[in-house]
Amino acid sequence: AFAAHIGAALAGSTSLPEVLDECAQSLKQYFDGALARIWIFYPNDEILEVHASAGRGNAVHLSVPPVQLGEGVIGNLARRLKPYALTHAPCQDPSLEMEWDWMKTEGVCTYFAHPLTINNQFLGAFELFSCSPLTEAMQSGLSTAAGDIALGIERARNVDALQYSEEQIRSLLNNALEGIITFDKTGAVDTVNPAAENIFGYKASEVVKKNIRLLIPNLCRESDLRKGNLLNSQRHLIGRISEMTGERKNGSQFPIDLSVSEIKMPERRRVPRSDQGHRPTLFLGMIRDITERKHFEEALRNERDYTARIIERTPALVVGLSPEGITRFTNPAVEKTTGYEPSELIGQNWWTILFPDKTPDQVDQLRQLNPKGPLRSVEMELTTRCGQKRTIAWSNIHRYSDAGHLVETIGFGTDITEQKKVQRDLMEAAKKAEESNRLKSDFLSVISHELRTPLTVMLGNTPLLTRPNDMPDGEEIVSIALDIENSGKHLLTLIDDLLDFGKIEADKMDLSPGWFSMKELVEDVISGYQTLVKQKGLDLFADLEEVRIFADQIRIKQIIFNLLSNALKFTDKGFIKISVSRKGDRVFCTIEDTGVGVDRENLPVIFEFFRQVDESPTRAASGTGLGLAIAKRLVEMHHGSISVQSKFKKGSTFSFNLPIEPKSGDTNEHHTDR
Repeated sequence: AFAAHIGAALAGSTSLPEVLDECAQSLKQYFDGALARIWIFYPNDEILEVHASAGRGNAVHLSVPPVQLGEGVIGNLARRLKPYALTHAPCQDPSLEMEWDWMKTEGVCTYFAHPLTINNQFLGAFELFSCSPLTEAMQSGLSTAAGDIALGIERARNVDALQYSEEQIRSLLNNALEGIITFDKTGAVDTVNPAAENIFGYKASEVVKKNIRLLIPNLCRESDLRKGNLLNSQRHLIGRISEMTGERKNGSQFPIDLSVSEIKMPERRRVPRSDQGHRPTLFLGMIRDITERKHFEEALRNERDYTARIIERTPALVVGLSPEGITRFTNPAVEKTTGYEPSELIGQNWWTILFPDKTPDQVDQLRQLNPKGPLRSVEMELTTRCGQKRTIAWSNIHRYSDAGHLVETIGFGTDITEQKKVQRDLMEAAKKAEESNRLKSDFLSVISHELRTPLTVMLGNTPLLTRPNDMPDGEEIVSIALDIENSGKHLLTLIDDLLDFGKIEADKMDLSPGWFSMKELVEDVISGYQTLVKQKGLDLFADLEEVRIFADQIRIKQIIFNLLSNALKFTDKGFIKISVSRKGDRVFCTIEDTGVGVDRENLPVIFEFFRQVDESPTRAASGTGLGLAIAKRLVEMHHGSISVQSKFKKGSTFSFNLPIEPKSGDTNEHHTDR
């Protein structure tokens, strides 16, 4: 009856607590038990704990602490794996000292403990405190029951483990962030987790037993669907993540990531098939809505395209460099500025090719520019493919890894060669303007002095001729008249120079060309200087070839007059020689002197307005500083050229040449009455 009751209890329940309670009650009931307890062994902790008990009165409430493996009767059962029985005076056994008083009170006369094992694996034990003797037959029955109880414990544990596993899986599915759907090979949906419900907008009940194509229209082909094998020709989808298109309940489509796994399910048969290929197949699909990711990727792609277009179209040089300085990419501005095609630079060291003159230390300074500080630029010279130097304003932006290691350098360069040239030109122009202002100021000082001198002579001598009662004698009157005449001529020359300068500056100097003899013109000029030449004790030589030219006679005479006056002004001894000759279709006029000459520093500026070799207030020679500049402009207006050769303190030679024949249109232009 006991064995039948235990069997019925084990068959009727799969709950471990219920099984254990029922077995404890049976032990108490059928064997006159004052107390029956069932212990469960926990191998990880090596302890046994009471999980079920049945007894009389307060016996069931006896407090029993966990027992360590190897301690007491129960602890030693795990080692011996044999039953332990006390059939005489158990209340005097030292191992049961804790229960002596209670056993005496309850009249316990027999103690029996038995291990619960399966295949020699210790699962626990039961113990029985009986008020009646236990025969050998009873003990044998208890041993048999111990095996059944052990099987019940094992089965209940397996059921609990399975239920826990199912609950765990269910919890994972229900709390997974990704949608999870299972379906068979025909496409019939088996399960749908909450995340999948949220993704597609369906309730699980609306999708289960429906075809998976309701959710993922392009998952399979029509031909496979007709054959009843959903992924027959789409085996490549299994075991990998694929981008597909999902369809929501409202009909809207959206991008998804789909990962499909194939699961071979065990067949529910008493006898397994020998052909395992016919085991039921279930597919598990993991689904992620990638709409936001797609939007982000598109935005990132647009941003990259936009940045690439900016880099491509910017006039600045943009280059990507490895930490070692190897070129990774360049924009079109690099090729335009350097002459190097991208294929000639990519894979090569940027600094070595473009900056061959830089030392390794200088290259390191350029590479390390702006490591992690504020962006700044440096000016440096880049060498182009053809060897030309270009000035570049260069700056770097460095990209670092999370570990702080340099990953890439983006270099930016602006070609400022023309800008630097403009700056130099502006500085030069400013210097020239400053110099011009100085010269003009000096010129005003000089011209005021030059104008005052002849006027002083004229105004000082005129009163001598206006006193009737105190008139000078005849010779003195002649001398006074000559001084007034010479001062007037000098004053007229100064005024003419000023007027000519004004016309040239305003570009209003006109020419009246015509045919004349160059020899006769020079002789006429020389005749006016004979007296001055004799006064200074100089020799004046003339070597004049007969040449007729087409030019403005008055302006050519002015040129020779200015050059000859300049020679006389700076020559105190020696000679002056003037020559005229013809060479081809041009006439050459040279005026040579043995005067003070011009030093090398002043030769480049001698034909500029307001320039004088001696610009000091105490200079020995008079003049405005306009004569040579006017002569040069007049020569150039006649399509000629003028030059000077000079040695300081040895003399100078001024030469100019003019075309003999008129140029096209010269005979009809610049006719002005004088």
